[in-house]
Amino acid sequence: MTLPRSFEEEPIAVCGLSLKFPQDASSEKDFWTMILNKRSAMTTFPPDRLNVDAFHHPTQRHALRTRGAHFIKEDLGVFDANFFSLTPTEASAMDPMQRILLETTYKAFENAGIRLEDVKGSRSSVHTGCFTSDYLQLILKDSERLPPYAAVGATQSMLANRLSWFFDLRGPSVNLDSACSSSAMAVDLSCQLLLSGVTDMGVVAGCNLLLDPDYSTILSNMQMLSPDGKCFTFDHRANGYSRGEGVAVVILKRLSDALRDNDTIRAIIRSTGTNQDGRTPGITQPDLKAQAQLIRETYKRVNLSMEHTRFFEAHGTGTAIGDPIEVGAIADCFHKHRNSSDPLYVGSVKTNIGHLEGASGIAGLIKAILAVESGIIPPNTNFESLNRKLASYDYVITLPAEPIAWPPCEVRRASINSFGYGGTNSHVVIDDVSSYLRHKGLVGNFRMANLYSWDKKLLRSTTIEEFPKLLVWSASTGTATQLMVSTWEKYCSKMLDNDAMPSVSNIAYTLDSRRTSLLAKSFAVVSATSDMRDLVKLASTPINTPKQSPRLAFVFTGQGAQWYAMGRELLIYPDFLESIQAAESILVGMGCSWSCRGRSAQVQ
Repeated sequence: MTLPRSFEEEPIAVCGLSLKFPQDASSEKDFWTMILNKRSAMTTFPPDRLNVDAFHHPTQRHALRTRGAHFIKEDLGVFDANFFSLTPTEASAMDPMQRILLETTYKAFENAGIRLEDVKGSRSSVHTGCFTSDYLQLILKDSERLPPYAAVGATQSMLANRLSWFFDLRGPSVNLDSACSSSAMAVDLSCQLLLSGVTDMGVVAGCNLLLDPDYSTILSNMQMLSPDGKCFTFDHRANGYSRGEGVAVVILKRLSDALRDNDTIRAIIRSTGTNQDGRTPGITQPDLKAQAQLIRETYKRVNLSMEHTRFFEAHGTGTAIGDPIEVGAIADCFHKHRNSSDPLYVGSVKTNIGHLEGASGIAGLIKAILAVESGIIPPNTNFESLNRKLASYDYVITLPAEPIAWPPCEVRRASINSFGYGGTNSHVVIDDVSSYLRHKGLVGNFRMANLYSWDKKLLRSTTIEEFPKLLVWSASTGTATQLMVSTWEKYCSKMLDNDAMPSVSNIAYTLDSRRTSLLAKSFAVVSATSDMRDLVKLASTPINTPKQSPRLAFVFTGQGAQWYAMGRELLIYPDFLESIQAAESILVGMGCSWSCRGRSAQVQ
């Protein structure tokens, strides 16, 4: 077991991420495009979710006072139960959050280049953040038709436990409910376990779906929701928050382990922290001093300078009380380091995708990761003019109205703030990977994006491509494998047209070594980069591979049946070398005076 460490000794690497957010923000690329284009995903309640006219009234108590929110576009009933080892009966009783979470976590592992066979049985924790249970509330309304698997299909604890079960992860597994700070607090606790040495990898997720009108109604009764269905964060129109749906996952490792495993690192988590407001005038009223204290302590814990922080992803719900208190805490912490000519840029992702409640913290984290990775400070949406209660802080902060190139600096550092309506606050500080590795003299894989584009490039030394290359695709069925090959062909053709084609060597490595080996497989031998346009034609017909891996044996006669020293090149592979050494040890014990390795014994 690894000895306990601190963030200062061992920061945490974000190795992969995946998301499914409202409307067009269903992928990392589309989410970032929505942010840069200042688009809002707000729509009226979809008819297949709710007859909003039956519940809406602008002034009446016990009625829904808004018609709008932010909804996932995809049909929530779409799910490949067989892939996740679930019977139709079990799947039909599952909360759609569990289903989408399984899919999103699988994609996060793919994004990290981590194969499922490599995480099976590992010391990996799962922390999910969620505080709503709409699906359970819905099925309980008809107690005579409860599905037989309702207990494991609709309870919050199963969000984390379902992931641990399917992926066979053996570390702590828990769903957290600290209200709106749930998933940010999940990041904090996951990092603590990694630093303690209890775990070797952390899976952190946030979830929220809007299925039952009751919870929206009780929020309306407390006047928390915006009647306009939008988050007018920091704006003069701020009148409450707008709810949003989403599921997001990040994969965390200790930095040294990520470098050892040749992972592509998305961001460096330098510090995390959590505290509580304590006794405030009302339990839902945040506390400026407590938030400021947490921000300072999170930086001080690892002697981080606030001077390098140029972007602050605020909780920023768009409420009349919350926004001024949070901005006041931010200004209190940064007023010595920023000024009107070199301000702290502040934003909130809730203006784009709404308030994802339990998942809002991880949504803000992913937005900040994309910002430090790309070198673009993103703009705010739904903003006309500054809330007059915030005017006194404009000497410290600026709310960007358009995408801004990150100011020249030693490190691209960002803060992510999150607080729950019950008083639990969480804070995360991240750095871009490039500057951190350079400062520490480390070499690793990371992504970089050009301004206003999303053409990622792996920053490794490039060499001339050597052909042929073997590309191998794997999926659960032959049909899925063929679809995968077709998708790769479309992607590569587009990249070739844009002169942005990734290295074929990197593609071959990813498909071979960084993708889960599933039942059906297909391959293609590529002799030139241009062949990537014809993968469907070149690819073999998918076949199902045996469930048991074949046992290989290498037999060489002493004189070399085909050529002298046949098989000597295989000694560079540790498994082969170990088997030869084991055989040699047996022969020596029998009195043999010669070496199995002969002249090649020095090849190690």
